[in-house]
Amino acid sequence: MAVVVAGDTVRLTAEDRIEEPDFLDSWQAMDGFFTNQERLATLMRTPGASLVRGTTGAERSVHPRVAAHRPIDSLPATYWFQLLVGVVAALIGAWVWSLRPADPAARAFGVTGVGVLLSAHAAAVYSSRELALPEGIFRALSAANHLGATLFGVALCTLFLVHPRRRAPAWLIPALFGLSVVWWLADITRVAPDPNWGTRIPLILELLGAMGLAGWQWRMAAGRPQDRAVLRWFAASLLIGPGLFIGTLVVTAAVSDAPIPQAYAMGFFLPTYLGLALGLRRVRLFDLDAWALQLLFWGTVIGLFLALDLVVLRWVGSPSARALPVALLLGLLTLPVRQWVWRHILRRPSLDAEALVTQSLAVAYATSDAERAARWQDQLHAMFAPLVCAPDDAPRPTDAAMLVDEGSGLRIPAVTGVGPLQLRFAGGGRRLFSPADARLVDRLVALLRQADDSRRAYEEGVRGERARIARDLHDSVSSPLLAGLARARGVEDRTAETGGEGRMRDEIQRAIGAMRTVVQGDMAAAPLGETLADIRFEAVSRGEQAGVTVRWPLPNAVPGVLSGAQRAALIGFVREAVSNVLRHAQATAVEVTLGVTPSAGGAIHLTLAITDDGSGIAADGPRVGHGLSNLATRAAELGGHCQVVPGADGRGTTVHLEARLTTPEVPA
Repeated sequence: MAVVVAGDTVRLTAEDRIEEPDFLDSWQAMDGFFTNQERLATLMRTPGASLVRGTTGAERSVHPRVAAHRPIDSLPATYWFQLLVGVVAALIGAWVWSLRPADPAARAFGVTGVGVLLSAHAAAVYSSRELALPEGIFRALSAANHLGATLFGVALCTLFLVHPRRRAPAWLIPALFGLSVVWWLADITRVAPDPNWGTRIPLILELLGAMGLAGWQWRMAAGRPQDRAVLRWFAASLLIGPGLFIGTLVVTAAVSDAPIPQAYAMGFFLPTYLGLALGLRRVRLFDLDAWALQLLFWGTVIGLFLALDLVVLRWVGSPSARALPVALLLGLLTLPVRQWVWRHILRRPSLDAEALVTQSLAVAYATSDAERAARWQDQLHAMFAPLVCAPDDAPRPTDAAMLVDEGSGLRIPAVTGVGPLQLRFAGGGRRLFSPADARLVDRLVALLRQADDSRRAYEEGVRGERARIARDLHDSVSSPLLAGLARARGVEDRTAETGGEGRMRDEIQRAIGAMRTVVQGDMAAAPLGETLADIRFEAVSRGEQAGVTVRWPLPNAVPGVLSGAQRAALIGFVREAVSNVLRHAQATAVEVTLGVTPSAGGAIHLTLAITDDGSGIAADGPRVGHGLSNLATRAAELGGHCQVVPGADGRGTTVHLEARLTTPEVPA
């Protein structure tokens, strides 16, 4: 094609129709381009100008209509699309800046919007020209485009210097903007060695600098999952725009002679810009963190597949029927690798539903509030691995799990016997809590409350059954025993010199007391010293009645409190041991040695030795009855163990008890 005016001919080349003159590699080529644009524009404005198309000998002339202004309806869609990209970017930047006018990160983001607006609008004019523009206008538009790109790059670097935390001294940011303006002046005045050093290299350096500063911020944000979530989202947003922009241009150019216009490819920067705005505003930051991981993963996968396709296309030489099946085959072969990476590296480990239910039931059916609180905190640690698990001191308790501080904390509502808690920094400080975590906690709390209601209903039923048994025992057993006790007292008054009937009375009275203990079920908690005093009194009394001396010195002060179950087990152990001595040992004396030592965590280390001087027990002899097995059972109920040791000379037996007792939080 050529433009002819009164014999003056300017032939068009492929370079005259390029959208962006920045692709030229030298100042000479760029100056020649602008000069040719000036000649073409001048000829096109001259009356009588004609366009000659076709090969030599078959030329065809066209006389274009020359107008003073270009009609709006003749502007192509690429013009309006680039205008839209610039306006939307500027509006988003202005929106973020207006919401946080004093924030340096918001100001830097607003400047990036100005840069995109300036660059996109300038490019919209010269990339959608019909044939040519005057040299002066074209050079001015090109300079404006370069200025916008430079402002965008330096503002992006500034953004990562001050966000999520300010890392730059006050003088550095103005210095960066000043340096970028100087570089831009070197570009438009041709001081730079070539167009690469004028526009491309500084823009690449700015983008690499922004990425390096983002990596520096990431390293400095160790232990702050909110900041790292923002940086992950920034990385994902930056991957979408430039990645799709470059990938689309490269792939379409490789597979087609008519690649997608650069103007449309610029639209990929809009989601990037919106993503940066959401990250700055920290909108639903806990969700952004999860989305960022998925975007980074899938963006990388898509990029690798595109690169694989390009390799296949280059291997087959040109697009052909072989390219698609080969690319699909290679893609299928890489699917197991992709799944492994997603499952083992990027995807958060899933929780075992069966284990969660089992742990929750263990929490609900704990025997004490202290044990329930410990198990509940252990379960929360296993689920979320928080750095902090502490009581929630908020003025208003929450009825449902609640995210706080942009997902860095999770408030846990109270469950039966355990007050409200607050977890901080999930995953050992590497991630944020998410709404899914809050929903999971709500379901577990509901399960705990339901299980606790079931346990309470069961215990209420047990108490009712015990009351019925108590009434029946009182009516059917206790009354005859009490009558027998009264008769024993009458006989004792008449034959006091024998003493045998007095022993019968005491045995009946102890049987009634033991029956009441069994029927009442769990005892109330009481201090350890009080319990030991009661046990000692009973043991000494029984020994006196049987003619056996019981020597049991007690320390002046015994610390600690026993739960009802611990009291019942300790009383049963000593009662069984003393009964074995009185029934089978033929002893004359019993020595009881007691040791009580406070242990770690508020526990008590208890040692008890009951030694008699009776006939003894063979170490390997047969065991008759259930006395020794009952001792072992009671010791296990105390959380300890017992040992029965024969005397050194064949006389006497020692029963050793050693247990670590946890102290319940009950008033004395």
